[in-house]
Amino acid sequence: MKNKFLLAGLIFLFSLSLSAQTYNGTCGAQGDNLTWTLDTETGTLTISGTGAMKNFEGGNSINAPWFQYSTSIKRVILKDGIASIGNSAFEGCTSLTSITIPNSVISIGKMALYLCINLTSVTIPNSVTSMGTYAFFGCRSLKKVHISDIAKWCALSFEYHYSNPLTCAHNLYVNGSLVTNLVIPEGVTSIGNYAFVNCQGLTSVTIPNSVTSIGNYAFDECIGLTSITIPNSVTSIGDHTFYNCTSLTSITIPNSVTSIGTWAFSGCSSLTFVTIPNSVTSIGRSAFSGCSSLTSVTIPNSVTSIGTWAFSGCSSLTSVIIPSSVTSIGDYAFNGCSSLTSVTIPNSVTSIGENAFSGCKIETIYSFMTGTLCEIKNTTFGLKNTASETILYVPKNAMSVYSKADIWKEFNIVPMTAEQVETNEEVVKVEPTETTADIVWPTITGASTYAMVIRDTDGNDICTLIFNAQGELTQIAYNAPDRNRVPEQTAGQVAGFAFTIIGLDSGTTYDYTIYAKDSDGKVIDTKTGSFTTDGIGIATNLEHSNTNADKKQSVKVIHNGNVYILNGDKTYNLQGMQIK
Repeated sequence: MKNKFLLAGLIFLFSLSLSAQTYNGTCGAQGDNLTWTLDTETGTLTISGTGAMKNFEGGNSINAPWFQYSTSIKRVILKDGIASIGNSAFEGCTSLTSITIPNSVISIGKMALYLCINLTSVTIPNSVTSMGTYAFFGCRSLKKVHISDIAKWCALSFEYHYSNPLTCAHNLYVNGSLVTNLVIPEGVTSIGNYAFVNCQGLTSVTIPNSVTSIGNYAFDECIGLTSITIPNSVTSIGDHTFYNCTSLTSITIPNSVTSIGTWAFSGCSSLTFVTIPNSVTSIGRSAFSGCSSLTSVTIPNSVTSIGTWAFSGCSSLTSVIIPSSVTSIGDYAFNGCSSLTSVTIPNSVTSIGENAFSGCKIETIYSFMTGTLCEIKNTTFGLKNTASETILYVPKNAMSVYSKADIWKEFNIVPMTAEQVETNEEVVKVEPTETTADIVWPTITGASTYAMVIRDTDGNDICTLIFNAQGELTQIAYNAPDRNRVPEQTAGQVAGFAFTIIGLDSGTTYDYTIYAKDSDGKVIDTKTGSFTTDGIGIATNLEHSNTNADKKQSVKVIHNGNVYILNGDKTYNLQGMQIK
């Protein structure tokens, strides 16, 4: 009987030794420079040594030496001195819940933590400079990414979406705090590709003047982002930069930006208006596609090409005026703009792509092309009615050209009136002097208020002026502390309204944006431009105009919390006493 009990005890102890074995070996790029130990009882894999880890292939090829035990690995501890995490190092470690990465690690290889489906958080040290393709793909339980330095994170090189753990985690923590209002530190010059991709916890982003470029996919799928400030130092917006930021309602692109990348704002379904500055020369493929709330867009005279699918699916866009600088409109550029009923095509256009306006409900076309017309197809325009019922306004001297051209001749061709011809000309006019600027802008149908914002070339607001539907100044706010003069209102012009701004610096360039808003405060149109005092270097798309400054109006001005009445060169308070 004793022998039976002894035998049973030995069998039990042997089974324990089998279930709690320790495995070890080497895993360094130079062989034994790194060693590993796996304690199967605790599920802890510890790797130590100095230098780089070997790259593994994963799948059915050359696996990591611990791969056969991968499902029992619950924790990975990398000791200080390790310089890299190899390709596919922990691929398929489905029981892994935590990993400790030391500050010596410089790179995390491709598919390094591929399908670690139970990993819940990861801390990326400042030493890491690159992450490989699919490094964190399939980490479906990942909820938190911890870092300590935003500037280092902006400089980190991600090869692809799933290189960045934020793609799965959606939430970034800096020194233990969840980041919602992201402030990029001064001194950062670029925000790298994929830097904040899918960071759904972000609601606002502030970028300093030191940043000159925003990388591809930098804020892709940041669905909680409602506002972002882009400084005048930024010269390029990359591909997919703000793709599918569905909560973003408005954005002002500074006058320093020269190109807008492909899919840059695609899928921003809450975006109601966008101001594109005069510096932009091209609008990339699908740049604003799927912006279903976009009601108006101002395309400046600097743009020469509108890319394929650029505004496709902008179902709230009702009209579009293409400036006289544009020579080509890409395939499907305005496809699916189901509310678009009117389009204006300038004489500069030499090509209109296939299905450029298909899926629209065009009722009226204003074409200023003369001489040789660009070729179109039956599918170029999505018409509400048949071609013969769609009015095509053309210059009177080009009637015969349109009536003989294929497809064009099928429209109801009507000669333009002189007034219609004039509406295609540049409508905002500026005449600067040494320290003043006369600005004349048009009346805009449906506008209840106008807001004019004057900025310096660094993007800083100098002043904001609010006008009513009659062009009368109702409110003024200066943002620079040394600006304390009250501008003068001049008489309204036939072309619209006029206003004189005084107290400007001589020989200085300023940018302006005029927002026309309806009774609900919704922006229905924008006008942008720039001017230089002393009359030097005036933007080529602006014209000089006399504003009849001697004809004054009485207007109410709210300035520094006080209400005044301006009449000519005299200023009165509300009690009728002259104070100036």
